[in-house]
Amino acid sequence: MATQFAEDRREVLRVRYPDRKNCPHLKVLHYDFHVLDLSEDGIRFTCPDTSIFVVGKSVAADLQFPGGLDFPIDGTVVRVDSDGVIVALRHPVPRDVISGMGTDRRAYFRLRYPSLKRPVMISHARQWEVSEVSVHGLRFRAMPSENFPAGTVVSARITFLDHTTLDITGKVLRIHQQEVVLALVQGIPDQRIMQEQRILIQRFKA
Repeated sequence: MATQFAEDRREVLRVRYPDRKNCPHLKVLHYDFHVLDLSEDGIRFTCPDTSIFVVGKSVAADLQFPGGLDFPIDGTVVRVDSDGVIVALRHPVPRDVISGMGTDRRAYFRLRYPSLKRPVMISHARQWEVSEVSVHGLRFRAMPSENFPAGTVVSARITFLDHTTLDITGKVLRIHQQEVVLALVQGIPDQRIMQEQRILIQRFKA
């Protein structure tokens, strides 16, 4: 069971996870770590092999909650010791994500596109199909010969199903089954995602 408390005068929300069976997990490349506590501006997680992380190192990862919510994070390692690894986040984790309240679940909804109808992402004359979007991240299909190391910054323009365009910038978290997972610096508006969902329903309904 998670324990919530506020610290200092800023009343920063922090949640501790004493029970590893029900705690969030942090996915970094092929590693999977248990989250010990989480706040709006930082995260602490277990790491049996402390040689993996070095103070000052940048970390791009996927924070996965027991209920199925995935949230991309990006930060810098500030401490490594027997109590775990502490990362200071560059972009705060929303309070409702931490508390599990989910006051606006649309903000964390992921829209998966069918293979027959997908947005297109273009950067420097290169083009990829976007397979999934959310407010905080997206996935696009890469060729086997293409290399996108974790931490790579990608800037591109997306053309959605209704030909609306949006410029995005994100950092590569990982590649899974030829899909590149990006954590976006500036998210996709939830209204845009809901509109895409409506278009798909209209085009593919029986």
